[in-house]
Amino acid sequence: SASPMPKDQTCTLMKDSIRTFDNVTYRTWLDECEFIASMDCSQSQKFAVTVKGQAGKRTVRVYTSLQNYYKLYDVKKDSASLTVYNSFDQQQGPDYVLTPGKPAIRLDMLPNSKYHEAHQIFMHDGVVNVVLPKENVRVAFDGHYLKITTSPLFVGKTCGLCGNQDQEFYPEFLDPGMVNLASNLTAFRDSYSLHNCTDPNPCHDDVCDVDAMAHPRRSPKFLSAGKSDKKASIQPELRTIVIKRENDICLSKFPEYMCPKNFKPTTTTSKQIDLVCLPNAHPTAHLWAKEAEKRLITEVRDFDSTETSTYDRPTKCVAESVRGI
Repeated sequence: SASPMPKDQTCTLMKDSIRTFDNVTYRTWLDECEFIASMDCSQSQKFAVTVKGQAGKRTVRVYTSLQNYYKLYDVKKDSASLTVYNSFDQQQGPDYVLTPGKPAIRLDMLPNSKYHEAHQIFMHDGVVNVVLPKENVRVAFDGHYLKITTSPLFVGKTCGLCGNQDQEFYPEFLDPGMVNLASNLTAFRDSYSLHNCTDPNPCHDDVCDVDAMAHPRRSPKFLSAGKSDKKASIQPELRTIVIKRENDICLSKFPEYMCPKNFKPTTTTSKQIDLVCLPNAHPTAHLWAKEAEKRLITEVRDFDSTETSTYDRPTKCVAESVRGI
């Protein structure tokens, strides 16, 4: 039977998490930096949406193929501010104040025969909507939540914090080159930061990003000796699994979630994973096994899987007990 046509895809940026176009939800932290939420990374470059600031203080910019962009800010229940800029960052016209019930602003000078293609910006129920009919993109923003909806034309073509829309979840965290998977969620987030800006990644309720361990000044609360008996849990991180056997070395074909070093799983779910098993004599098997401690071995994606295995995937990890702490 014919496979169903893909539907419009939506990505949602929430207070401190993001649900991607491919329905993967991950925790992240947006503060002072401006990040690419989503953009068309094909040669067409039809749109881009950036976001800056914590929920409630957020600013969103919508870039279009007309070489201009719309900045949405100060979004409240009954009004929002809008400024239009050209590609040279020069403001075009006055600041608009959007209010509910006010007709949609149409922002490209098109003849009446092409009226339906004009960009529309309007406010409804406390939400600012930007509709780009020609680009098949809709953006909705209420100052806290940002929703980006695109048509199936963009399947596999977007990049940014919202992912690549390839309808697969395992290559979700690709860097802007669309080739390599980021080593962890903070590296993924920072790869889409603009202007060389880096946001800190604070701990929330003892749930820390996997690489918080690498920053003693931002170390998780539970490392402050004696302050808390409660063990903090952290999210597992994506890694290539390595299984060394007598005659061969097996690598997981796709990255899987694992607990970082010195952490153990508290809860797991079983799943079948594809393995690529290479004989010990293989020229790069040992090198890849070693490098898997530091990076994802994406090279094995091009190999046929040689066997499947049951893997207990951790959903939460806690620090292993260390004497004296």
